[in-house]
Amino acid sequence: MNGLNSLGWQIHDHLKQYRPKMFQALKAEGRLNQYVLDQQTKADASLTFLEQRGLQPHEAMEMLQDQIFPPSEEDVPNLGETMQPYTD
Repeated sequence: MNGLNSLGWQIHDHLKQYRPKMFQALKAEGRLNQYVLDQQTKADASLTFLEQRGLQPHEAMEMLQDQIFPPSEEDVPNLGETMQPYTD
């Protein structure tokens, strides 16, 4: 995985743990590295934008956490759908 910074590796590891089907599909298609790099680039740009407007790094990260780290496949099987409410 060339070109990944700390955040990129966090995205990689998050996908591997919480979205294993997506991770394996991207890997099988040879697109995993590019996908993670693209997500890293978008996240870095968004974090920088917020920090330039006065937010502390941890505040910017907290605001963007749900965008940077997608929900688990168990909670949202298909990205773009809304989370299903908990039912007992």
